[in-house]
Amino acid sequence: MTGEKLTLLISERTRKRILSYVMNQIHSCNLKWNDDFPLQIVDVYISFIESAGELPTTKSFVKRASRIKTTFFKLNHIKKVSFLEEILQALNRKFSGVLKEIEKQRNTSTYKQRYARGDS
Repeated sequence: MTGEKLTLLISERTRKRILSYVMNQIHSCNLKWNDDFPLQIVDVYISFIESAGELPTTKSFVKRASRIKTTFFKLNHIKKVSFLEEILQALNRKFSGVLKEIEKQRNTSTYKQRYARGDS
């Protein structure tokens, strides 16, 4: 592979599981949203995993997720950084296995590319 970047993607099924988990976490805290905040949180979380191949750190996640334009924090009268730290901890605990999915895809994709070119 000369200069090609292997794109790692999380399956649609896993994306839906992560979104469902975020929405359930928000709902279980009796919080409300009136925009696409849960989806945006999931997009930020997944983008870290897909680009770096690892779970996001608290500092990097909070920095990026803080840029999300939302009414969520004002609507619920909660502190942005505290909430983002808590949701990230919950996500990392619940979805640490997603890294295995990426590794499996990486290995499978590398294998397919190697043998499609005729390398042995």
